[in-house]
Amino acid sequence: MIGLGLSDEKDISVRGLECVAKASHIFVEKDSLLSAKRLSTFFQKEVVVVADHIMIEHAKKEEVAYLVQGDPLGKEENSALYFKCLREGIHV
Repeated sequence: MIGLGLSDEKDISVRGLECVAKASHIFVEKDSLLSAKRLSTFFQKEVVVVADHIMIEHAKKEEVAYLVQGDPLGKEENSALYFKCLREGIHV
């Protein structure tokens, strides 16, 4: 889970950029104000909106990035996803 900051994709941290660069797949939360197309252009990699269960299946096999606008754990849905990943044995 990578927080994109409160404004736009340019507020991502250096560590967040490193994680995106290493990720096999990049996903964005479905209710993000930033479009997947805009993020794909910025990161120069495909960014897709996908259901949580599909992202978790990818994360079990390879490194993925999940982009969240603002604080990644600031929304209840993202906190629940975080704990679900931990239960599934996925490093978050």
